[in-house]
Formats: sequence, structure tokens, C-alpha cells
Amino acid sequence: MKPNFYSTLPMKFSPSHASLLAVGLALLLPTSHSQSQLAPVVDPLTELQALQTANDDLLKRQDATLKDLTDMTATANEVRIFSRRG
Repeated sequence: MKPNFYSTLPMKFSPSHASLLAVGLALLLPTSHSQSQLAPVVDPLTELQALQTANDDLLKRQDATLKDLTDMTATANEVRIFSRRG
């Protein structure tokens, strides 16, 4: 018969002792849910304005990307036309 893990320990240690030890350690360790770590309260209007600014920046970048893609498509079409002639 294969020896049990708890039977190989030098002192008597049962699974109930292990669970008690785990609970004791959990009670002693600090928790990360303290009041000081909550997010600061932000004014909804300020948050909305920040989101609008970020959205405007994103729209500008998307517009620039769309313009670049349109230019690349036009250039690719010209290359196709010139390659057929040549």
C-alpha cells in the first residue's frame, strides 16, 4: 500500500490541521480591499469631456488613416494601369 502524504510527515498532521492552518494564515495576511485603495471620485462632466477629447483624437487618426489608404489605393491602381501598358 502506498503511504499517505500525511503519514510521511515527522509529526502528526491531518487534513483538518491543514485547513485550520490555511484559515489562520488567511486571517493574518493583509487584504487588498481596503478603503484607501478605491478609485477616486471623478466628476461625471470632467470624465465626459475627457472621453470626448479622446474620441476626437481617435476620429482624427482614423480620418488620416483613411486618407492614407485612399491614396495607396489610387497609387496601386496607377501601378496596375502602367504595368499593363509596359
